[in-house]
Amino acid sequence: MLNKIVLASPVTQSREAVKQLITQDNHGQEPTEMPSFYRLTGEMVLVLNGRKDAYYVTTPKTCSCPSATFRPGPCKHSKRYFPQSMREAATQESIRPKLPAFKPFDSLPSEEKAAAGVA
Repeated sequence: MLNKIVLASPVTQSREAVKQLITQDNHGQEPTEMPSFYRLTGEMVLVLNGRKDAYYVTTPKTCSCPSATFRPGPCKHSKRYFPQSMREAATQESIRPKLPAFKPFDSLPSEEKAAAGVA
């Protein structure tokens, strides 16, 4: 594996799941109180919801909160935990290779060579 977290779609996590994760990261020591947010990587943050019963998974591109699901644009969690430049960089990068634009043609390459007078 490339030590890279692959995230197709963020999923809201329970308090208990996050508590187990923090305990594992702290070498078996349980947290004394649950934090309002927990940064997993530079591009992924767990944010405690308003009812304090679950954590939203937030990245520069998306969030598992209801607002991100039903409204266009970044939600308040993405805006708070990721600066504007980081969100823009995340939306600009693409997993698709850089390909030149498609150019339709009227004739085959051999016909173009013949028309240009090249043998």
